[in-house]
Amino acid sequence: MYEGRIGGITNMVRGAHAGTNDANTYTVGIAMMGTFTNVQPVLATRAAVADLVAWRFRLAGLPARGTHTLDGKSVQRIIGHRDVKATECPGRLGYAWVTSGLRSSVHQRLSAAPPAANPAPTPTYRWPAPSNLRVTGSDASSLSLAWNQVETAKEYVVQVSTNASMSGATSRAFSTTSGRITGLKASTTYYARVMVRHSKDGSALSPWTAPLSRQTAAPAPTYRWPAPANFRVTDRQATSLALAWNQVSTAKKYVVQVSENASMSKPMHFAFSTNSGRVTGLKPSTTYHVRIVVRHSTTNEALSPWSSVISGSTFRWPAPANLRVTGSDGTSLALAWNRVDTAKKYVVQVSENASMSKPRYFAFSTTSGRVTGLDPSTRYHVRVVVRHSITNQALSPWSPVVSETTTADVPPPPTYRWPAPANFRVTGSDATSMSFAWNRVETAKKYVVQVSKNPSMSKPMHFAFSTNSGRVTGLDPSTTYHVRVVVRHSITNQALSPWTSTVTGSTTAPAPPGPTYRWPAPANFRVTGSDATSMSLAWNQVETAKKYVVQVSRNASMASPQHFAFTSPSGRVTGLDPSTTYHVRVIVRHSVSNEALSPWTDVVSGSTKAAAGGSGVNDRTIGSATSIPFKGRGFGHGIGMSQYGALGGSQSGAMASTILARYYPGTTLADSSRYIRVLVTADNDGSLAVLAASNLRFLQGSRSIALPTSVNGAKVSHWRIEPLASDRRQSTLRYKSGSTWRTYQDMTWSGAADFAAPTMRLAMPGGGTVTYRYKLRAAQASSTSTTRQTVNVVHLDDYARGVVPREVPASWPDQALRAQSIAARTYGLRSISSGGWYDICDTTSCQVYGGASAETARTDAAVASTAKRVLLYQGSPAFTQFSSSSGGFTNQGSQPYLRPVNDPWDATTANPNRSWTQNVPVSTIRARYPSIGTPQRLRITQRNGHGADGGRVTSMQIIGSSGTVTVTGPAARAAFGLKSDWFAF
Repeated sequence: MYEGRIGGITNMVRGAHAGTNDANTYTVGIAMMGTFTNVQPVLATRAAVADLVAWRFRLAGLPARGTHTLDGKSVQRIIGHRDVKATECPGRLGYAWVTSGLRSSVHQRLSAAPPAANPAPTPTYRWPAPSNLRVTGSDASSLSLAWNQVETAKEYVVQVSTNASMSGATSRAFSTTSGRITGLKASTTYYARVMVRHSKDGSALSPWTAPLSRQTAAPAPTYRWPAPANFRVTDRQATSLALAWNQVSTAKKYVVQVSENASMSKPMHFAFSTNSGRVTGLKPSTTYHVRIVVRHSTTNEALSPWSSVISGSTFRWPAPANLRVTGSDGTSLALAWNRVDTAKKYVVQVSENASMSKPRYFAFSTTSGRVTGLDPSTRYHVRVVVRHSITNQALSPWSPVVSETTTADVPPPPTYRWPAPANFRVTGSDATSMSFAWNRVETAKKYVVQVSKNPSMSKPMHFAFSTNSGRVTGLDPSTTYHVRVVVRHSITNQALSPWTSTVTGSTTAPAPPGPTYRWPAPANFRVTGSDATSMSLAWNQVETAKKYVVQVSRNASMASPQHFAFTSPSGRVTGLDPSTTYHVRVIVRHSVSNEALSPWTDVVSGSTKAAAGGSGVNDRTIGSATSIPFKGRGFGHGIGMSQYGALGGSQSGAMASTILARYYPGTTLADSSRYIRVLVTADNDGSLAVLAASNLRFLQGSRSIALPTSVNGAKVSHWRIEPLASDRRQSTLRYKSGSTWRTYQDMTWSGAADFAAPTMRLAMPGGGTVTYRYKLRAAQASSTSTTRQTVNVVHLDDYARGVVPREVPASWPDQALRAQSIAARTYGLRSISSGGWYDICDTTSCQVYGGASAETARTDAAVASTAKRVLLYQGSPAFTQFSSSSGGFTNQGSQPYLRPVNDPWDATTANPNRSWTQNVPVSTIRARYPSIGTPQRLRITQRNGHGADGGRVTSMQIIGSSGTVTVTGPAARAAFGLKSDWFAF
């Protein structure tokens, strides 16, 4: 039996026990199977041992005879174990053969001609090395690693070493695309790499990745006190946050750290002597991450660890200034305040209580307004805030409260010159209009008809008539409308009568095929200009038309078109391919219902211009430079949809369907309603705990139990599913009352179990909670697993609600959010399988998913407007990969619909990664590729041919004083930490 190690077939490699002492580090150990105290080794054993020793000596270039100093002793080169250790091994007769016959046999073999060389074949692998190996966390004794999924791989092996050559490495196997390596030394640089291994026979199914390096943290310090408790944000302003925390013993100095980054990089620091304070000089409309520590008031030594990080956002603007009462009567107050920048919505809060409890709210679009419906002789307290006109998000803090008392007098109801017009009635209707009539009112010269879809007459339309009948137009077909009429002064518009009672009428269904249109097609449609990626168009205005839709296709038949909407008689269609002929036409549509109000124009044609090339070079001599600037484009792998490209497309008027058709050509939209199992990776303490709630249920097998909020009169704060202490393959249900955990109803079971509720709060191992929808499952990887993994079982639409705001900003245009919603939902659908205990993870290795805690009103609206919509290719869910930025041309993926496409939308001014420059230290190049010696030259030898500079790098040479290595563009990106594999020098 010979113990070997990877690389030891053709090289002298240190053995598996290397490092214990010289006897284990600088020897080759061969074990003979058997006990040789009273029995001689058989011939086959002796021949095999002699062959092995001769092979190793020939590889090392050593003679069989001679001595060597080992562990302070001078010994023969071929020895028995008892030569250096006082043991019986290898037995009396075995030792006699080793010290006599073995040395002669090896000498004879070495004296003969060496066997013909049979070079080891170049290994072939099922898959390439896992991509995107990265460190996701570290502390003093461990590193957390993650990498991308490799197709259907079931086992990965991570190798960790303190040497860049990976000698002396230790290995760990994992069944998922992430894992933690423990038992490491503090303040030590480790190198790590990963490969795919067969889960049964252990054979390599991929090559190793290039090693990455990371230093473990210093040992955790000891502190005088724990971190300050109850750290919280107590007030927000446009440029400051007020904070408070519990007093720590006799602490005299607290330091607050503030950063725009969750990693707390590039922080600001603020010192306070009491347990509260305000951090100032912040940016408006920005989320900040803050934590606090106790420090010595003189030496600044840390006397506590940092608290957990909390977050708070500044407002976009300060509170509206100069809020004042400008008038009052018995039932209302008139208010005014100063304008706040470009604010479009102000909300006034009114209460009879100085604490502002039980308030009423009034919204205004200008800097003044009247709050009505108040009681006479009553003191009211009011304040104003700026809110978003769509999402209602607060964009400023509340103003200071001002107070005023209404007068004792209630204004009399208005008096009118005439009563309301009598006999108001519907006299006819069609698909888009209704006719009305009423009795004439004396000498009235102006009647106004109010029309609304709502019985409350909210969001009305108004039509003026000079006679006692008229027709209101522009209505929606098959719709019920509520109408009333009033007499108004023909000049001042003052009401001269009250409104009539409301009457109701309905429009008819749309006309059958052979449509009639309100207007003819827009005239004089023409191409007015073009560049490489867009065309400018113009046409004559059509009366009062408010919406024009342009259809663009490469086919004269107008098949597979894109659509762009405009509000004026000209516009630019973007996202086109260079040097391509396009066919275009325009139509008038209703601005709300999208109904066609004209026929299409005749088709006209135009061509885009050729694309401009890049300015980078492919060959760079390093010389005496200490760093090399890499000039690149895009961010991420570039396959499928560019998220910034989707933003640019939506800014250009493209619909979500047009955006998706560009990035996933050949796919089709369809509906799917499924549930997905999402692994909650951060809940990694081996159990599942949720906060108690009135609607929480426990589900296991046929059990369905409503979980109480109190047991035996004691309030329950938490419920937890955990392994049974006596047999961790079994589970039990426990609850927390006060500080004590107790078992509930002595239940035990095998397999998975769920907590279920419309929403529930998951208690995280590090403190805090995250809200999830539908079910949280305590799952076991197998029937013998002794830990539990938390899985959120959730509908695909609710899953998308938790993904979209984590992948793109919620402030982006609606069509970009819709495109991201469909891509995220489809990515999840493709991951659903019938096996395993989860379908998808919640990190960047899959899609980032934050549960219900991540949801926002704008992204929820985008998900709802695309409910159930997914992309299919030939009837199966598409692999909707996406990345931050394509750089102007997407990358080739693994599917027919993931092909390179020109992406001018990616050039939106909001994209910080359309082009970039990164300086890579020469020391980094040498550290990543030590075999080349001193780096001398970088040469790009092959590109994919798509885009500026010839496109993405597919092959490059790194040339040094001792040799040359050839690597792929993605490998260079990973080695040098570049944003993408599209770069030049």
